[in-house]
Amino acid sequence: MAGFSVTIPHKQRILRYLDVIDPAARRIGAVNTVWRKAGKWRGTNTDADGVTAPLGRHVRIGKSSVLVVGNGGAARGAAFALAAAGAKLAITGRNLDRVRALAKACDAEPLSREQTESRMFDVLIHATPLGMAGRAEQCFFDDHIPAKLVFDMVYNPLETALILESEGPGRRGDPRPGDVPRTGRAAVRNLDRRERAARGDAEGRARRACAGSGYGRLIRIMAT
Repeated sequence: MAGFSVTIPHKQRILRYLDVIDPAARRIGAVNTVWRKAGKWRGTNTDADGVTAPLGRHVRIGKSSVLVVGNGGAARGAAFALAAAGAKLAITGRNLDRVRALAKACDAEPLSREQTESRMFDVLIHATPLGMAGRAEQCFFDDHIPAKLVFDMVYNPLETALILESEGPGRRGDPRPGDVPRTGRAAVRNLDRRERAARGDAEGRARRACAGSGYGRLIRIMAT
């Protein structure tokens, strides 16, 4: 085995089994891409670029208010990347103790779900298992979607309950943002450039292949 991708709920737990962890992934506290080099297992996190790269094409992240929903590995990747980009960040989720811990780690505002009902953000990043295949009918928000732009990191199915609610009565989705890659392939290409010895060999191909395979759904909400 040359490498593999890591998904929910193992992105944080995998760190204890790795020999080398990319500094950014260590700060985030989560890894989603693992490969082997020189007999050592190495890990990095491409979720961060997988959020900020497509999002940056539609908003000025450093001038935007962003609500991250979740506190697991994917949420951590998004939160740390957005904080580093200068976003005015808030975090909510079902486990308020974990929400507060993540918010403290990345200098964000912790919010309960009830507190989000009276707020409106420029961007909402959804990073919980709600809406995934097997839980497709579930949505973190009952009705009010507190953002103008929604990025759902759930990619199976693409039309999640959150996306359907966002495009529901009284609002419509702008098709221009469309489906955006969440794989972080650009981040893996950067790894290849930094590790020239791996470029073009089986290890490099394996790392690119295992750098995640999902797509998030990014839509803009506009009043009708």
